[in-house]
Amino acid sequence: MTKLGPSNEQIGQFYDTHAIQVQGKVGINIRHRSIMRRLCRAGLRVDYHVLEVGCGIGTLTELMGKHVQKGTTLAVDISEEAIKMAQQRFKNNDRITCEANDMSSFSSDRNFDCIILPDVLEHIPEEVHEDLSRAMGPYLSDRGMICIHIPDPFSLDRIRTERRSCCI
Repeated sequence: MTKLGPSNEQIGQFYDTHAIQVQGKVGINIRHRSIMRRLCRAGLRVDYHVLEVGCGIGTLTELMGKHVQKGTTLAVDISEEAIKMAQQRFKNNDRITCEANDMSSFSSDRNFDCIILPDVLEHIPEEVHEDLSRAMGPYLSDRGMICIHIPDPFSLDRIRTERRSCCI
């Protein structure tokens, strides 16, 4: 990928701190559950092989792992600290593998039925989106889908409102 702005090492260090100080304390939240519902509606099957780009500490990965019971998940993130936390989280699950990778050197011997970028594309400079697409493209299976979730500033408020109204 083209190097623009801060180095991948600097970005990784930023997300290392974020993983420890924020993600580790928050855990699975309403946004993760909303993304998971959308993935299921999009056709995520129990036997899919999934590539999750930007997995953080594995919160969404955990939800996908419960759904994708006959497939596998490869979860990658630029933050080595986040990956260490995710690996610990899934140490007893042989269907989930976690690796530190910024996708510029991504390589796999597997094709994926679903490639998910959950709340990550907006953190990647637009100038490298094409490089990212090229890095992922060869690994998408013939039946595969790419799912991109970009948070809307008002989406959490809407989700909370809908949840309150359906529970009354």
